[in-house]
Amino acid sequence: MVMSNRIELSRGRLVRYADTTGQLQITRVQGLPGDQIGFTGQTLAVNAQPVADYPQLRMAQGSLIVPQDAVFCFPDIAADAGGKERNLQQYLIPAHTLNGSVLYVLNNDSTAAANPEFFGYGYGLLLAYLIVFLALARNKDRLHKTVYYPVRWVVGLNLLVWSFLAVYGIYVGLSGIVPSIYFIFLSALAYLGLSAAAASASALAVALFALLAVFADKPITLGRTGPNS
Repeated sequence: MVMSNRIELSRGRLVRYADTTGQLQITRVQGLPGDQIGFTGQTLAVNAQPVADYPQLRMAQGSLIVPQDAVFCFPDIAADAGGKERNLQQYLIPAHTLNGSVLYVLNNDSTAAANPEFFGYGYGLLLAYLIVFLALARNKDRLHKTVYYPVRWVVGLNLLVWSFLAVYGIYVGLSGIVPSIYFIFLSALAYLGLSAAAASASALAVALFALLAVFADKPITLGRTGPNS
């Protein structure tokens, strides 16, 4: 699970919030401010569109409009509250208690067939770091020592740890280990408060830097456009 400290609200998004006891909880946003939430029979509906059925849940029948300073969150698995009847108001969460969003959820059931882009990102990030590591060695004389050694140590350490995780994960059958490498990279950036788009773009920046590093020592010449130019 990759978390971001930024609050990115949308229906279906997993968010983190602090409950009345101060404990951090994760739940799923089902309704945004202004949405109409209804529970009829055993079906939860948002804006008159069915979302899910909860046959074992004792819930008071009715509806509400989500206030502007709150969101309506409902867990994927709503446990029976010991026979007590619940109501929709109990699932309204004040917006100021939200403190994080879940960007991605990945487990060992994830497969390359279901998430090809994630596996591609994982292998691609490893390859990009390998290229940068080798390119730094080739261009050692062009970089100041105070820049070269810290950067190469950081890149090399990341490459070593992630490569070990990838090999070990594949060896023991953890199919989700390769995309997890990509998510660990994103998680570190998301923890600092980057949005999902910004964190993902940073992976592209690493790949672009790797590409530039490969061709950094190639001369660039401009052809003549005419006989007198």
